[in-house]
Amino acid sequence: MYHFPAGPSHAYQAHRQFFLCSEHGSSAAYITHASGFTAQVTYKDHLQYFLYGAMIYMALKEWESALHLLRIVISCPVANTVSKIMVEAYKKWLLVSLLAKGKVISTPEMVNPHVMKVYRSLVLPYVSLADAFENDDTEILMAEVDIGRAIWLADNNMGLVLQVVHEHRKSVVVKLGSTFSAVAIADIAQRIASNPVPSTEVETSISSMVISGLDSTLLHSSSNHKPTMLHFHAGGESNSFGEEHVAFLLDSERRLLMTLAGNLDQSNHDLELSSEHLQFLRRAKNASDLSSGKFGMKFKDDVSSWDVDEDIMSGLH
Repeated sequence: MYHFPAGPSHAYQAHRQFFLCSEHGSSAAYITHASGFTAQVTYKDHLQYFLYGAMIYMALKEWESALHLLRIVISCPVANTVSKIMVEAYKKWLLVSLLAKGKVISTPEMVNPHVMKVYRSLVLPYVSLADAFENDDTEILMAEVDIGRAIWLADNNMGLVLQVVHEHRKSVVVKLGSTFSAVAIADIAQRIASNPVPSTEVETSISSMVISGLDSTLLHSSSNHKPTMLHFHAGGESNSFGEEHVAFLLDSERRLLMTLAGNLDQSNHDLELSSEHLQFLRRAKNASDLSSGKFGMKFKDDVSSWDVDEDIMSGLH
């Protein structure tokens, strides 16, 4: 969104009307109420535009861009109270800030303190969830998730809440890496969940962390008596790219090589350097050499031993 359509009351609108077929330096010249290309933009339209844009960035996991658009919504000027759209944006603001920064970031300075009190009073379950995340209390965090399950579902924020839980587990694993060089999956399970969690579920969760860029490696033992270990990389062994990113780079290189090979084939064809054309030239040269008797007496002696039709051989003399 680059501009809002100007209303008909503007002075320049009354005195300078451009034809629609004219060349316009900006779309603001013809997207007006008078041209009929736009309707009245309301306060609600403005808020929904940025809220929906933030939700698109959330789906793409571009958390910084989502925070930028949510910041616009929650900091819109209000008279006495906030709208429901702004409250929904603040709920997502709390969750996305945990995913992007690992903590609740400070709100924009232009937000009135009174408005902030209204926000927090209307989203208390989200505030409690964020507090448990920041305090690194796994037991309270999971309790808040279970207690507020109906709220997350009603607000269509269950997906974000589950990602917050996953991010908290990842932060716990990262902190273990600062103390240990390797940790058994069973030990990690005890730290990331208050209730017993199957090792297979924890291993699946950690595998997704490794794929997404966690600086570690899962080591599976061939013996059933030895547990699966998570080995943390040393400073010099760090892998700056996740497996998904490496796979993407490899696929991109493969496509480039396929394009290059196709271009080479086309160039060879255009320059008459293709294998088919070279074979044709070789056959033509052999035929010319044969017809000119270039091979001398040895060629003539060998001709009688060829098993070919006489009418074909007659053309060689």
